Amino acid sequence: GGRGRSRSRSPSPPPKEKLHVGRLTRNVTDAHVREIFETFGRVRTAQVVLDQRNGVPRGYAFVEFESEAEAGDAIDHLDGAQVDGQVITVAHSQPVRRRNGPRGLRRGMAPRGPYGGGYGG
Repeated sequence: GGRGRSRSRSPSPPPKEKLHVGRLTRNVTDAHVREIFETFGRVRTAQVVLDQRNGVPRGYAFVEFESEAEAGDAIDHLDGAQVDGQVITVAHSQPVRRRNGPRGLRRGMAPRGPYGGGYGG
């Protein structure tokens, strides 16, 4: 019986196998990240995020493990560890919510609803 997949409407939480690695120096490459994290398990993907404009590493990476347990080991051992002389942060990846954009941040702006701003007549 496949009971676990009945809740298809709610957005699923991020996979626990996926980690966010922060505070990397610009010298660190995908291969470097993979090498470090493979100490703790089977790495599915290791990707240093690059700036789209100039191709320079943005200082963080995503690493995906085959299992949640391996990812947990990596967090325990590598969060606060030094890579290329810099202390890095490792945590479970947070869900990215960029589809709708932030709401309610432009309070100073007049609402652009069905109600016009002009009180003429």
